[in-house]
Amino acid sequence: MNALLGFLPFVAFAVLNDRLGAAAALGLAALIALAVAVKAMRTPPHGAPLFEAGVVVIFGGLAIWAWVTGSAMTLAAAHLFTKLGLLVLILAGMALGQPFTLAHARMQVDPTYADSPDLLRASQLIAGAWALAFVAMIAGDLVLLDHPAWPQALTFAVSLCGLAAAGAFTLWFADRAKQAT
Repeated sequence: MNALLGFLPFVAFAVLNDRLGAAAALGLAALIALAVAVKAMRTPPHGAPLFEAGVVVIFGGLAIWAWVTGSAMTLAAAHLFTKLGLLVLILAGMALGQPFTLAHARMQVDPTYADSPDLLRASQLIAGAWALAFVAMIAGDLVLLDHPAWPQALTFAVSLCGLAAAGAFTLWFADRAKQAT
């Protein structure tokens, strides 16, 4: 999945939550996530990976919950729940031997190397870095819940640092692995 396209459901929710309410914003985010998953299904290698399908379930489930309960989910709560959901997706993919990074990695290598244990191991390590980033982001969200007077910018900074660190590690490790082959 195109990394920037994958962020669209999250951006849509953040922009629309205050304007439309939690249920509608989450519902629209779920529809956008579904469109991203369908695009992934039509882009070689075909098949909606666990990650894209999971994002649809996360936003769809939160939308249904917000609609049924009438809850006005805050942006902070939605961030926490989506980060928890993404962490579960990352860990599930790793446990199933299908880290979310594997499909992209397979598109970047020679087909003869696509099913190698080395590529799977590299993908697991990169997915692990992303899991650690999400653990840090969730910890930042939980600290803010415990200290609501602290500035929201704190969790934004923690999230940005986590994403930047995982992204930098991904680029560094992928380049290192490519040079080793």
